[in-house]
Amino acid sequence: QMVKDLRTNYEVNDPSKVLDGGIDGLLEAGIRWRMAQQQGEDA
Repeated sequence: QMVKDLRTNYEVNDPSKVLDGGIDGLLEAGIRWRMAQQQGEDA
C-alpha cells in the first residue's frame, strides 16, 4: 500500500505513518510544488 500525492508525485510507502500524523514530507512537497507554480505565474 502507498500514499501518493498526484500533484507532486510524492510517495509514502507506509499509510499508517501518514494517518498517525507523519505528513511532513507531504507538506514539504506541496509547498515546493506551490512555490514552483507561483514562480511560473510570475514569469
